[in-house]
Amino acid sequence: ETWKVVDDKGEVFSCSNLPESDISCDLENLTLRKSTDFTPETFSVSQAFPNPFNPVTNIEIFIPELSIVDVSIHNIQGQLIETLINESLRAGKHHIVWSGNSYPSGIYFLMVKSSGFSKVKKLMLVK
Repeated sequence: ETWKVVDDKGEVFSCSNLPESDISCDLENLTLRKSTDFTPETFSVSQAFPNPFNPVTNIEIFIPELSIVDVSIHNIQGQLIETLINESLRAGKHHIVWSGNSYPSGIYFLMVKSSGFSKVKKLMLVK
């Protein structure tokens, strides 16, 4: 097992094969995270698949730590048409499915926002 120690300055230290550990330091905040293959280092959003789609597409977001995440769909005019997620999500890979059944064919935008992160992806619904 690998553990990551994150200090209050955001520096990451990895520890492996430690059956038991004593941590003593003068930090105000210390975060200990168990590292797995599913804990991403950075926030990211994969391209939706399939894209173009009819009527359902899949979205994967990768979150490095517990975060409040807003995932929404906007039309070509930039108007919000649907909020898919607006909640706290744990670190890891998250799979979201969006159905465009209620909407006409056209170009839509997937917007993913969290503290310090924002990404927009173009989606094409073809019926």
